[in-house]
Amino acid sequence: MSSVTKNITIKVSEDFDHQWFLHNTTPIEKTDIISIGSSIYKELRSKISERLTPEKQLQIAQIVQSETEEYQNLITKLTGTNTLLHERISHIEPQLGQLKKMLLQKDDSVYDEIQQYRAKIKQEYESTIKKLKSDHTQLQKEYMNMIDKQRDREDNIRTEYEKKIEHERNKYNIYNNSSKKGRSGEAHAHQTLVRLLPTAVVTDTSADATKGDFHIQYKSVNILYENKNYDSRNVPKREIDKFLRDVTFSTDCDCGIMASQKTGIVARDNFSISYTENGKPIVYLHKTLENKANIKLAVELLVSVIQNGIVFDESKLAKLKATLKLVNDLKKNNERHQKNIEPFLITYRQNKELIQRLEHSIQTILTTDVTTNPSLSISPSPTVLKNDISRSTEIDSSPSSTKNTKLLLSISPSPTVLETDISGNTNSISPLSPKSNYITWMSAHREEIKNDLAKHPDRIDKNMNIAIAKEALRRWNQMQKN
Repeated sequence: MSSVTKNITIKVSEDFDHQWFLHNTTPIEKTDIISIGSSIYKELRSKISERLTPEKQLQIAQIVQSETEEYQNLITKLTGTNTLLHERISHIEPQLGQLKKMLLQKDDSVYDEIQQYRAKIKQEYESTIKKLKSDHTQLQKEYMNMIDKQRDREDNIRTEYEKKIEHERNKYNIYNNSSKKGRSGEAHAHQTLVRLLPTAVVTDTSADATKGDFHIQYKSVNILYENKNYDSRNVPKREIDKFLRDVTFSTDCDCGIMASQKTGIVARDNFSISYTENGKPIVYLHKTLENKANIKLAVELLVSVIQNGIVFDESKLAKLKATLKLVNDLKKNNERHQKNIEPFLITYRQNKELIQRLEHSIQTILTTDVTTNPSLSISPSPTVLKNDISRSTEIDSSPSSTKNTKLLLSISPSPTVLETDISGNTNSISPLSPKSNYITWMSAHREEIKNDLAKHPDRIDKNMNIAIAKEALRRWNQMQKN
């Protein structure tokens, strides 16, 4: 017998929930369940109707009516309560909006107060920094004034005695062989320039009294080169004045170099730079027979100045000069080490490598562009290198003696005294300016202090920057006491 499946739609109450009947039975099972249930329901309803008397039906009707009335009363009561609640909500909503607006205004006010406090702290911090910078500038001015006064005093004394010596030498005709000595010095200087500058055009201009001893054309820059060959005295002021006039009024040069082969130059530091009245840069060199490399560096410096329009500031020139001083001292130190036996050869090689790095540092300084005031004078560098080689006269043949010959040097832009003994230990004495030294120390240890304070939030009053400044000053004072 074949079965036919029909889809029927029936209405059930809302509480009908028979998932098993709906989803886990077959169509035949659903048909049987509906048939059986319908039969049972009809039979039970018939039996109930037979047993239900009019009195019971009346009771049931009364109960239904009572429950219906109670239900209607409850609906009425709940409707009133709902209306009352809606009225309360309508009354509270404006209050909530007003409260929200007040909270937003308070938040804006708190934010403005925070911004004002930040601005106040920033202003106080900047004021402190400005005062420290002002104090530092004032101390630098006082120091430079002292240096200038001392230099003027030395120049006056030197000029006075130069005049006396000049008078005596002229009186006894000491310069009878100056012409021959000058020609010899010029010949040596010419050979040195050709060897140091193989791509330059070096022309002997000594026949013309207004054009110096040599004219150097190097990398499209024209340099007037004045060579001096004094045996025992520094180049006098009159020669400097003549050289300045030659460079100033010459139309064939862009800059100038005055080089003294054996001595210094009066009132001019080694590798110092100045400018003529019409802005031409000039370099002064001492003892070029001992420091031939300085000639090459001076030429490269002037070429860089002319081609790049560079004007050197005092800090950069101080670094350059301090580096040159260390190079020269290290070269002298190497010459002494060369004469020693095997343990000191290690020091010689290390110093030679350090010299090469320092010379490379000089080249880097020369090729870096800076701008500052073109009126410039360089004070003598307070850096002093002390090598006491004579303290060790006995040779230690043990393996440890070789390790102790390492020479360590550090270059600092601030005035520093370096003391190097035979064991290679370098002691750095504090810079001349305590306040400047404190600022340098604070900058170097700022991150360390900040990290320490971050571990102790209770030590931070209001602002991290102020807390760092206070902690740095406390540590600095403690170091000075110790």
